Amino acid sequence: MTKTGRAWALLFMGLVLGAAASFAEPKTPAAQGAIKSASYIVRLSSAPTQPVRGLDILEAYVTDASGRPVEGAQVSFDLNMTNMNHGKNVVTAAAQGGGRYSGRVRFMMPGPWRVIVRVAEPGRPPEDLRFEFNVNLF
Repeated sequence: MTKTGRAWALLFMGLVLGAAASFAEPKTPAAQGAIKSASYIVRLSSAPTQPVRGLDILEAYVTDASGRPVEGAQVSFDLNMTNMNHGKNVVTAAAQGGGRYSGRVRFMMPGPWRVIVRVAEPGRPPEDLRFEFNVNLF
């Protein structure tokens, strides 16, 4: 490889690694935190703690307004990027007991994402709680 070719290759690798590093640095909190609606308090967490492109597990801990775990609800995660639409991507969460619901999700690319957690109990209108965070490349 010539000196010029090597210089271009190094420049290209620097740009690729720099872009990857910018995705790896979280700009907003991970998918963790609590949001309160009229009827529920939902705490959302993820494994890994900072979501990454690919498969992740989201867990919602759902309580009523007084803090008692909600059992028997139907909970789902509706995932979409905030800066581009990837179409419908809804995952039904499985009840784990004690107000915990989890689902295996796939984030298609790094960047800003929104997860709408829908909680539906029999005899009540469903409620949507919105969480926004960054998904990292690795």
